[in-house]
Amino acid sequence: MVQHYIHKRESGIYYFVMNVPKSTKGKFTYKQVWRSLRTRDKFEASRIASRYISDYSILFRQDSDNLHGDSLEVVKKVSSKLGVTYRDFEMVCNAPISESVAIISSQLNSLQNMKSVTKSEVAALGGAIKLSALSMPKLFERFKQLAPEKVSGSSPHEVKRKWRRFELATEDFERRMPGLSDVLKIEVRHATEYRGKLIESVNDGTFKSDVVKKRLLWLKTIFDVVFTSDYPTLTNPVGNLKRFKIDDASKRKPFTEKEINFIKRELIESKISDEAKAIIILGQYTGCSVKELILLESADIKLDANIPHINIQPNSSRKKVKNGGSRHRSIPLIGEALEIMRGFPGGFPDYRNAEGPRRMNSAMSDFFAKRVPGKGHYSFRHRIDDLLKNSKCDLGIKAGVMGHTLAGNNSYYGEGYELGLKAEALAAAIEYSIKISEGS
Repeated sequence: MVQHYIHKRESGIYYFVMNVPKSTKGKFTYKQVWRSLRTRDKFEASRIASRYISDYSILFRQDSDNLHGDSLEVVKKVSSKLGVTYRDFEMVCNAPISESVAIISSQLNSLQNMKSVTKSEVAALGGAIKLSALSMPKLFERFKQLAPEKVSGSSPHEVKRKWRRFELATEDFERRMPGLSDVLKIEVRHATEYRGKLIESVNDGTFKSDVVKKRLLWLKTIFDVVFTSDYPTLTNPVGNLKRFKIDDASKRKPFTEKEINFIKRELIESKISDEAKAIIILGQYTGCSVKELILLESADIKLDANIPHINIQPNSSRKKVKNGGSRHRSIPLIGEALEIMRGFPGGFPDYRNAEGPRRMNSAMSDFFAKRVPGKGHYSFRHRIDDLLKNSKCDLGIKAGVMGHTLAGNNSYYGEGYELGLKAEALAAAIEYSIKISEGS
């Protein structure tokens, strides 16, 4: 027989009614529980009744041997079978009225279709077992346990850096949304409010929009991983936030040929280290990043090959280059790059460690900031990319030099382009740069 928890008396007042389970009879002097809900509004009655359902479910559960084996996981599974999302009674009572009414309505609809109700089902629908609170720091730690692949193949320094970006997202949410100490009670409305605050931070110039988008992405990823594993009945509050586009992106600009000539002259008198000077010149001719060059080992440097070149590839100093795949590549040494590399046949051992790229970037930052404000070593990479395009280089060969991925079969089949083709392309690009320089 279906248990109807809400009854309307002749006075129009709704009452909560609950049968005492058979397993507990003898321990209680009454067969039914009656409580006035003190309202004539059915929806308000449903809201108030939810607390009574929870309270008496807990009471009967404590005195029922049949319910002894129930746990949070059990009632979550029961809720899932009933087609409802499990929420403990506090979450229902503390939710906005419209939301709590919707929750209770779905639970009552489930009851109406049941011929009999087990005690586990009562506990599930009544939210009898309270969800343990989960703080943001604990959410982050659980995420690290569940998603070790996020830092696979990284050095200890890189592991720390990669985890930190996720942690920053949780810390930023806590700072902007105080009072939400239990992440299990964070709702879409809270996440939407947080999104709005982040957009405000873009509008007032605190952050660029790409930083904000990544914060939301990291947060979404954390919730996805932990909720899917540990709280499958809960909805990721950050999962379906409306995307936004703010036109504030500023790509790193390439060096002009005039700036390249200026940098060359300035390097002669500069007091920066010989290693820093070498990395600057190699970047100019290869388009490689500081990190790619710093972590080269002697086995990666082929000075006596028919076409002298360097291999940007995994070695004892790095398990992979950035995202791997196409970023692993061979690059011919053209012009001054070959002469410079002969001076460092073993690479740059003083910087060949996890902190090396940061130290080198720091060493070069003042040099670039004082001479070409707003630009840095990465501007060499953008310049080479532009020179290859404007010298009519085949896009596939350009991708092979730069370590880019192109859509299509060239990303999946074969061994890539020969060094000879890359050398010709780079030589043509440098020749094109000379023509531009002479014409300016």
